[in-house]
Order: sequence, then C-alpha cells, then structure tokens
Amino acid sequence: MIKKHRTAPAGPDTTAVSEAIETLLAELRKALNAGDLLGSEIATAACMTLPLGPEVGPETSAGAFIELAGRSRRPEDAAMLRLILSLGSPAVKRAASKELGNLTADGIFPADWVTEAGKATPLRATRHSDAFGELQVITVTYGYGGGEHAVAVAIASVDYPQVVQVSVTADVAAFVPFPGATREEEISLAEARRRMGPALDYTEGDADQYEPEMVYLPIARSRLRRLPVPDEADTRRYTAAERGAIADEFMASGQAADAVAADAAATRFWAEILTAYSSRIPDEPPGLIGPHRMRDILGEHVPTFYPVTQAQRDQLRPAAAAWAAWSAAQRGVPEAAGELADAAGQAIAAFEKQYDEPYYATLRGYLADLVTSDADVEMLRMALVRRTLALPLPDDRPEKTDSLDAADPATRRTVAAAEFTACALPDGVTREQLIAAAQRVVEELWTAEPPATWQHAERLSVDGTNRHDIIHALLNL
Repeated sequence: MIKKHRTAPAGPDTTAVSEAIETLLAELRKALNAGDLLGSEIATAACMTLPLGPEVGPETSAGAFIELAGRSRRPEDAAMLRLILSLGSPAVKRAASKELGNLTADGIFPADWVTEAGKATPLRATRHSDAFGELQVITVTYGYGGGEHAVAVAIASVDYPQVVQVSVTADVAAFVPFPGATREEEISLAEARRRMGPALDYTEGDADQYEPEMVYLPIARSRLRRLPVPDEADTRRYTAAERGAIADEFMASGQAADAVAADAAATRFWAEILTAYSSRIPDEPPGLIGPHRMRDILGEHVPTFYPVTQAQRDQLRPAAAAWAAWSAAQRGVPEAAGELADAAGQAIAAFEKQYDEPYYATLRGYLADLVTSDADVEMLRMALVRRTLALPLPDDRPEKTDSLDAADPATRRTVAAAEFTACALPDGVTREQLIAAAQRVVEELWTAEPPATWQHAERLSVDGTNRHDIIHALLNL
C-alpha cells in the first residue's frame, strides 16, 4: 500500500530533501527532453528510492513523486508515471496507473517513445565470484533504445542469497562488475534469472531503508522479468547421500588425517554439519564454506540447532582447521586456506561464548528429537518456526510457565491451557472444550501431523495473523 506523503516540518532536513527532489527532477526532465530512455529510467529509479526522512521506505518515496506528478500535470509528469509503472512494486504500479489515468483523461500524455520503457532485449550474461563463492555478481547485457547497457547484481550468499548492490551502465565495454573476482564464466540467460530471482525476491522484503548501493534495484527487478524463465528441472538440489559422499571424501583426505586419528566420530560430526549447511541453497554444492559462512555456522547456526558433546567441542578446532585446508584445495585456491582458517578461529571463539547461553539452550530444546549432524538445514529451520508457533519461547509464555521444558508434551498442554483459559467462548462451547481443542492444535503443529494444520497456519502467518489468532482459527469449534 502506498503511504500518503506528508510534508516534513520546516528545517534543514526539509530544505535538503527539497533540493534533492529538484535536482532529481531536473535530471529526469533533461533525459526525457533528450529522448534518453535509459537515462530517464535511471533518474526515475533514483526518484523512487530517494530518502524523504530517516524512516521512509521506497514505496513512500515513490508515492510522493506520484502525488507530485498528479499535481503539476505536465507531459513530462505523465512520462515519469509511465516509467514508474515499469519499475515499481504492485502497490506502486496501482498508484501510478491511477494517477496516469487521471492525466490521460484530461489529454495529458507521455511522449510516444516512453511506452518502450522496460522493454529491453537480453543479449548475454556472465557470472563473477570470489574464491569461496560467498559473493557473486551476475551481469546481463541488454539491447535497449538503439544501444546496449549492462545491469550487474551483486549477491551475497552467506545465509540466504541477498542483493548487496546493483549497478547500471551504458558503458558496457569498460564496465568491470567485480574487480576482485577470482572466477568468471559465461552463463545462459535462464541461469542468470535463476541465480538473481531468489536474491531479488528475498531483498524485496528488506528494502525499507535507503541504501545508495540499492538505488537501481527497481531497474534490476524490471530487467529480471525480461529474462527467460528457467526450467525448474535444471535446479540442482543435493541429497543427503550426496552430502554424505562429500563428508566421506573429506574424512579420507590427507588434510583430515590427523583430526580423524584423534577422534574420527567427532570430526565426522563437524564435517556433516558443514556439508549440510553449505548445500541448503539450490545449486550450491556441499562443501562450499567460506570465511563468512564459517562465522555464521559456528556463531549462530550450531548454537541454535545442535546439541554438542564435550568431545565434539574439544575436536572442533582441529576439525575446522582440517576442513579449511581441504576445502580450499578442492576449489583450487590453496592460498586462501589461511583466510578460512583464521575465520574458523574467530568463529570458534564466538561459539565458545555463545553456545552455553540460556537463549540458545532453549532453542535447541525445541528440536532435540529431530536434530542429527546430517539433518537437512531447511527442515530444521522450518521445524523451529513451526514449533515456536505451537509453543512460544519462554519470554512470551503465560506467567509461571516460562521455565518448563518445550520437549515435554505436558509442558505444551500446560502452556496451552494457561494461554486459552481466559479467551471468550464460542456459542455452545465449554471452557474445557476450548482448552482441549487448543491443546490438540498445538500438538498437531508441533508434530506436523496432519500436515494440513501447519499448511493452514503457515498461510495465515504469511498474511500477518498473530500466533494466538492462528491457533483460534484452527480450533474448528
């Protein structure tokens, strides 16, 4: 939904914003008057993402320019609205379309050439990446308005793929998308879409604040739609057996020999965790662990999910050092092993501080019956989401139930009874029936049986329904 633009109080910030608006509008009008299609899009994207205040999101910024166009009512304003239509989110598109309809109804039309906005022709794509595959840049070259331009999307793949920068240039020949890249390859246009799509989707929900590196995000999303849709069958998802084979390979390597001799079982434990984490994203093969991922795994992932014995803790440092040497050698960058080993050392120090914190111990209690070192990471994450919906974390439970063990079915019954004991009763339903129904729903969510209960709850959660109301909706009373 487009928020109505409110005039900020007078002061230095208001003056700066007004000057920025005037500068952007001047650039946009110059590009429009020159018939510069790409330049007009770049200026429009900058208008749409201009920060109008410390907590103003991009849709609010776009809404402000849409209102401005509706008030000034000139042909160039109709052109800007047409450009916003090609670049905006669904909510932005609806607002721009309505305002453009008002202008055209009064005979105010954009220039004919503006109707070609966004209709770029994809030509070729490349992928650049760092030694560890944690940062990649997908660059697509397009034919557009009689020339060519490149759109480069930098994606960090530490946890979920996330866009960290978007670049747009008409100087294709001189453009260097990733100066520090160690790998470069030509990829198909469909593969470019498969790699960029999830990152752009994930970043869409995290774009509430202005970042200079993300000004051209609307253009990247618009251009993504011009790429061929990839065949889902081409997406590689690695199985538990394939992850196990990589762990076997590591265990048999020369780099792991000393660690295996000291404690084979504990070394295997860490190898399985590393392979499971590194292959959780489609198309990411097991074993691709870099410095940032190593810190994420040991600093957050392991403390959240895995019970670790003292023997496994004692073996973490030699196992991680062996993995760093082996992984770097496997990828043909043995010179990077030291960087990975240093990151592992930092991560181990953080792990030792965080693992025993009560918060992480509580989270691990939610998954004690599901966790194994080779368990599918996405399954564990979804189970944690599902089970914390069924049973809130201690700070969100009713009074005097916060210290109870989540893994005990009696805890779940007690908490559900305490939570629903004061709820209004539907007609013809007794307090005992309401509580029994709530306890049944909580247990169905905890166990994911039947699956339909969780599927319904997930849909309600995505729509923004809070967990208490979700359980009420599932009572079937």
